[in-house]
Amino acid sequence: MAESRRLTGIVLAAGAGVRMGMPKGLLVTQYGQSWAARAATVLHVAGCDPVLVTVGASGAEVAATLPGDATAVPVSDWSEGLGASLRTALGTVDRDASDAVVIIPVDVPDLAAVDVATVVAAIAGPLRTGLARAVHDGQPGHPVVIGADHLDRAIAECAGEHGPRALLREAVCVEIGPRPDIDTPCPDIKAP
Repeated sequence: MAESRRLTGIVLAAGAGVRMGMPKGLLVTQYGQSWAARAATVLHVAGCDPVLVTVGASGAEVAATLPGDATAVPVSDWSEGLGASLRTALGTVDRDASDAVVIIPVDVPDLAAVDVATVVAAIAGPLRTGLARAVHDGQPGHPVVIGADHLDRAIAECAGEHGPRALLREAVCVEIGPRPDIDTPCPDIKAP
């Protein structure tokens, strides 16, 4: 019998986007889709079900842009940073229905479903015990895959502006090429 591959997707979209000048989840693609919706769709196409999207700054507005197969997860202490968003999202994962979580930030618009599939496929053993992350030229990137058996440790390590750094040092690294985070405005970025 083949191993199950039950994945929960998490999009980190709760921040205010201070350097961008607005919450990044509200930015739109050239096709009019919000970045939050696009990220959720990438995870869904890659096989994640459910897909959770953290919302904080302008939370109701970001949530209103999401597709029907994504669930907004309010983060009350979003201003603390990424750690609060990740703790909240990981704390809502149904561990009985998920073998692993796939985490991406909202601000990696070049990320594709095939990138997610490539990183998930790098876990040779059971997904529940696996850890994998994308890298480019040895630098950590996204997506990150955390097996369900590691969720308590991951939650404990999330604080301030960082996620479970020590845990992810144990992850299999998968080169996927450049998928830069977009932190500041540029000509290709459209506000709603």
